[in-house]
Amino acid sequence: MDPETVRLCAWIIKSHFGDMVSLVVQTLAAHGRLSFRELVLFTKLKPRAIAASLIVLSQHGLLWHSNVQDDERYECNVDECLQRQRFGKFLLIANDLYGEDGVLVVQTILDHGRVRFPQLIEELPQIERGRLQKLVRRMLQKRFIKSTTEYLTKSRADRIADAENRLLMADVTTKNVAVASAKRLAEKRLEAEEQVAAREREVEALGLKLSESKATTKSMKGKDKDKEKEIDETIWLRINFTTFNICLRNSLIESAVRARYNEPAASVMRAVLKATEKNIVGSNGILEEMSEDDNLASGLATRGSSKSNASLLKEYISMLSTSDTLSPSSVSSSFLSSGSTGMSSKVQVDFIGIYRKLKLAVLEGYVRERWGPLAVRIVKILLAMGMMDERQLAKVAMISPDSIRPLISVLSGASIITSQEVPKGKDFLPSRTSYFWHVDMNKTNAVMLSTLMKTMANIMERKAAESSTPLLKTLLETRRRTDVAADESLLTYAEKELLRQWEEKMVKLGILESRVDEAMFILRELPLAS
Repeated sequence: MDPETVRLCAWIIKSHFGDMVSLVVQTLAAHGRLSFRELVLFTKLKPRAIAASLIVLSQHGLLWHSNVQDDERYECNVDECLQRQRFGKFLLIANDLYGEDGVLVVQTILDHGRVRFPQLIEELPQIERGRLQKLVRRMLQKRFIKSTTEYLTKSRADRIADAENRLLMADVTTKNVAVASAKRLAEKRLEAEEQVAAREREVEALGLKLSESKATTKSMKGKDKDKEKEIDETIWLRINFTTFNICLRNSLIESAVRARYNEPAASVMRAVLKATEKNIVGSNGILEEMSEDDNLASGLATRGSSKSNASLLKEYISMLSTSDTLSPSSVSSSFLSSGSTGMSSKVQVDFIGIYRKLKLAVLEGYVRERWGPLAVRIVKILLAMGMMDERQLAKVAMISPDSIRPLISVLSGASIITSQEVPKGKDFLPSRTSYFWHVDMNKTNAVMLSTLMKTMANIMERKAAESSTPLLKTLLETRRRTDVAADESLLTYAEKELLRQWEEKMVKLGILESRVDEAMFILRELPLAS
């Protein structure tokens, strides 16, 4: 694993669980799967301390379990570690969707890792039982909370491998001679992935069940059946990070539309994202998702008589899908794709194109901050025109050869651009070889992500260093006293000034941490076009 990822995971776990658990995670992330005996050997901790750390990590879903020849092995769940950076944003989303009660439910589950519904009732006595049950059921239906079982404690790769082995063994027992062919192996792999995905959906749906009195009723169908479901109090519940990440993705798309167009266009995009969660929909479905406060007319320069919301919406859809022009640059900058099916028009979000635009925005900011606007010009030309040699690039970018050569060198050294060698003869001499430069987005993505992870770990280390000086630690403990918390005038001017400077540094580091996390989310969570 990348050393910067290991370091970042260690700092995240340290901020949540302390030094001992952080050392266990750092060891697992650096060495891969380890047995209990190997953990004792590498960490130099006492077995009892390691056992307690493993229990904590298992409870919070930060650990994969696997059995190799009756020897249990442990593996760090890196994705879950990195998700913990966004817990604050998850709480803001819960507050926007479900209010203070939703924040308390999400916070309680995040604090405990996984809980059963009776434990939620004990932890949240301020919420009436019926209201809490209705809220949790709604969050389960919307997939903000999901159920979990022992099946999900094994990594997905292991579960797919086990399912594939079972399918292959079944072919051997039936004496299927085609099992050894590459095509047959690929088919078994695909079938195993489908089985694992189906089993995961079954497990995540265990949190809701039909009550015994309703289970015998045969007339209930569809939505009526879902409304009659109740929470299974024997099933463990945990937060579904994927759904919260979808909300974060949608907010990024809205911000991108707002930056390019205006606020009403962002409102239309938000309604489209809500309406197209499951299916491609038409303008009527989008209008149903619009808020009464959305003033579509304010974002368009209209003349004459006022237009209806339906006609205004069509103009916004045309603008977001750039259907008024078919130039390559306009098509690549569209947010929607629209078309007609029979008598109605359908709208679909162009997620792949949007993801590419967001990644290119991160790349442009990264290059501009490190090497300046001329380097950005070079990268954008290579992205738009493909492979070019140094002479062509200097001519198109209108940069002198003496100035472009060091820029190409530094961008190549940072793996932002890559060269393709084309020899003119069989001798492969450098003097008889042409070098064409291009941008490999997969490689560039990985390089930027590693740099951002290093930056995030540096920010967390800096925050810890700023808060760990002996004088400041004593002062923070003093401020937590009940008498000082009630009346801060008990502190001296020098102490207040020191606290003010510390708080100002924490705010600046927090803003920087949020920006870096947003860029990491774009690069890591949003897929590139295949």
